[in-house]
Amino acid sequence: MILRRDMMALLEVNFMSKSLMRKVPVMVILPVDKLNFSITSEMTDNTHFKTLYLLHGGFGNYTSWVSETRIQRLAEGKNLAVVMPSGDNSFYLDQPEFGNFGILILKKFLTGFH
Repeated sequence: MILRRDMMALLEVNFMSKSLMRKVPVMVILPVDKLNFSITSEMTDNTHFKTLYLLHGGFGNYTSWVSETRIQRLAEGKNLAVVMPSGDNSFYLDQPEFGNFGILILKKFLTGFH
């Protein structure tokens, strides 16, 4: 199988957030040429991507950037990873009624999953 350098993978991921105490959906676009498809080996922690984080608006969701814009084409042209987390309608702020979305964005996405 021959992979073009500019091909991208579109992933929908759900991860458990300790700050929200529930699963959070995230849409991710990754450059295929940097992914390891070998069954016998694992992707190591030193695989890095140029990454753009996109937050949806008040009436959108984590799929809005993919369904309503040309972000996939832009990411493909720039060989760029794109991460689009769900913020529900919280405006990505820590609020008692919506949860700790500010903590989620600052601690998990911008500083890494440690």
